[in-house]
Amino acid sequence: MDHGREFVLCIFVQELLKRRRFSQRRLPWRQTPSTSNYVAERMWPEVNKRVNYPIKCQLCEIQRQEDVDFAHPVIMFCVSWVTMYVAQDATQHLISSWNHHRIPGPQGCVPVENMTQTSCAVHLPPEMIPSVSEAVRMYEERGGNLARDASFGTDPLVLRPDLIESRERLFFAAQPSGPSIFADVVHGEHQSLKMAILYFIEVTTYLARFLHE
Repeated sequence: MDHGREFVLCIFVQELLKRRRFSQRRLPWRQTPSTSNYVAERMWPEVNKRVNYPIKCQLCEIQRQEDVDFAHPVIMFCVSWVTMYVAQDATQHLISSWNHHRIPGPQGCVPVENMTQTSCAVHLPPEMIPSVSEAVRMYEERGGNLARDASFGTDPLVLRPDLIESRERLFFAAQPSGPSIFADVVHGEHQSLKMAILYFIEVTTYLARFLHE
């Protein structure tokens, strides 16, 4: 959905900081086909299998019940927001688990241990690393062009940070945590996910009434 923007900006920042790398003999980045990736880099199928597919299965079940209009742009946004909320902790847990387990193979290792033992990374002051907005500005000032339309659906509150904050506060106070909803999802239960989506839609619709105040 980001039209490659994240990849482009990562390369751009790598280029900006390349003179501060430990080894100047290597390129700051290298693009390779997925077939050339190391085992540790082939995580996306695992993310799909353990996180995305279970959530997608329950979303399809909710859609089959036909009481949520998945084609409406505001509802599309709400479903997307809640889905990412539910997937976030599950994905972080998967990454942490992967990093602390041994990778199979003749040169297998535990990623976290290997990083500690072999890392020659140069520690940079945080102020040297541009934020996303700064990286975008610098990239475009140098003639780069980034696709801006990366949203899914329409958030009616997008121009009101105060209402967005209120929505999230109300949602977090009333709904189970992301890990709790995900636990139901992986056990084939969609009710808590559906209720979270419906509540997020309800709060968004309610707060949209205050847009012109």
